[in-house]
Amino acid sequence: MRLSQVCAFSACVWAVSAPAVAQGPVVGVEAGVNFTTIDFGVSGQSNDSRSGLILGIYGQVPIAPRIGLQPEFVYTQKHARQRFTTCNSAPSNPFLRDSSQPTTCPSGTTTITQTEGLDYLGIPILLRISLTGDRKPAIYAIAGPALSFLVRAKGAVTGQPQQDIKDDSASVDVNVVLGGGGVAIRSLSVEGRYDVGLRTVDKHTAFGDPSVTTGALTVLGRVHF
Repeated sequence: MRLSQVCAFSACVWAVSAPAVAQGPVVGVEAGVNFTTIDFGVSGQSNDSRSGLILGIYGQVPIAPRIGLQPEFVYTQKHARQRFTTCNSAPSNPFLRDSSQPTTCPSGTTTITQTEGLDYLGIPILLRISLTGDRKPAIYAIAGPALSFLVRAKGAVTGQPQQDIKDDSASVDVNVVLGGGGVAIRSLSVEGRYDVGLRTVDKHTAFGDPSVTTGALTVLGRVHF
């Protein structure tokens, strides 16, 4: 997916929101940190989260009392680490999903560490619901889908240099976002959210293989104008 197509899609989203401008929408910037895990769905795997940045712009458009639409356009880094334990007498490829691998390891085991760094342009379209109305502090919940377009992908395995894995990664991911936050001081708000990927991010996942999916816990700070 080309960057121009992503930008065109984002422009369409904002255009849909345009009729509500006269009703007092809010526009702002946001920044925060992702803590991401990537699950390969294989036995012997342990997941470690790694941190990555998230930066972007957002809008808030009221559509009903206490309810608004919150479109966003973000650059988000989803970086993760896994450790795979394999038998020394079996192939040590961490992507191997062969159920014929022995259940015992007479020759001992080897632990392989693998890292990935997936960077996306994301377009969340979230429903924002006020939980406190006009009362202070203002607390809200968010929920909705997000489209993520891959722009960069790097990976490395123990003992090997980092490689470009973009050609092996899915170009688009679909996520579900759930979270909430509150207004801290005037125009400053703090938000926590969790998003889970619904599609496999491994382009070469075969039918019947476990999906390779992402999950990210995000802490955001934002300022509106």
